[in-house]
Amino acid sequence: MRLIVTDNSTAARNMADRIAKGKARGRSVHRVPVFETEADGVRTTVIGLGGLLFLPHGDPPAWSPARRAPANALRMLARSVDSLLLATGDPLVAVQARDVACEGRPHLMRSTRMGTPFGPSVHVDDLAAHARAAALEADAVVAAHLAPLDPQLLRRDLAALGVAGPGPACRDVLRREGATDESLDRLAERGYLVDEPAWRSPAGDLVVGAVDPALLDLATCATIDGWIDAVGRGTLPRAAALARTRALVAGLTAPVRPDGLASGRLIGRCPECDEWMGGARERLTCMGCGLSYRLPRQVEALAVPGASCEACAAPLILPVVRGRRAEPRCPDSSGCPTRLEVRREA
Repeated sequence: MRLIVTDNSTAARNMADRIAKGKARGRSVHRVPVFETEADGVRTTVIGLGGLLFLPHGDPPAWSPARRAPANALRMLARSVDSLLLATGDPLVAVQARDVACEGRPHLMRSTRMGTPFGPSVHVDDLAAHARAAALEADAVVAAHLAPLDPQLLRRDLAALGVAGPGPACRDVLRREGATDESLDRLAERGYLVDEPAWRSPAGDLVVGAVDPALLDLATCATIDGWIDAVGRGTLPRAAALARTRALVAGLTAPVRPDGLASGRLIGRCPECDEWMGGARERLTCMGCGLSYRLPRQVEALAVPGASCEACAAPLILPVVRGRRAEPRCPDSSGCPTRLEVRREA
């Protein structure tokens, strides 16, 4: 019996259907969808993990479970298989899946390959996985340093904030200066940057003023990236890269949370006066006319750049509840027809 591990349930279903020509059977293991096929006398089970099984947190970084149910399902499925195929492009996902699957069946380690069932396969790239892990550990160290401000900010996000300015600039200019699209998207979503053209929000300016200037310098990112690349080449142990990163961050001035950080995060345009609305927790308020929407407690509002409610034109928000993202919705829970209709149906 063969076990195939891929990135998510959609990819798992598509892969199983392709193997079985549309006749794959689905079931649930530890509440995780898995798909079973049989073709040419070979029984195959396909599972999608949904991402990394373990993630690092804190300084020094401690790796803790991120997806317990998929990990438990993988352990159970691995008990009865003869071979393991890791159909993912992420070497760290592959290594984590291999290590979990082989916990009770170490002989699977010899037959584990990385690839797809429809093409050539290769050995798992452990060095690339170590480099990816080193990058996540570096982000965890920086996040711990930034905890008084926003632990969700990454080191590349700070470098992008350093490149962006108080005045509008198109993305092409920011890319040429070293900002990445991923960081620009994250900063716009978290309200630290207005996108396109891009310029720093009041909260973005406060972050820039609160952090050590070295974290806004692309050279700092390049230095850490150089250590990570060395891990991928096998010329620097991952532990050494982590030690160097921790020493670098330890020499920086610790940030202090400034007043007005939450209210200065720009979420979207006001439907009344078209000025920007700011806020992240409990209230979203227009900086022009003062129109405001009350948000549920313990809910962080992320921006959905460029999107507004079709019914009332309020800026859509992406609620984050205890670290989990919900579907985008209108913030007007008391006056928007769409929200009132949902309440009546409930």
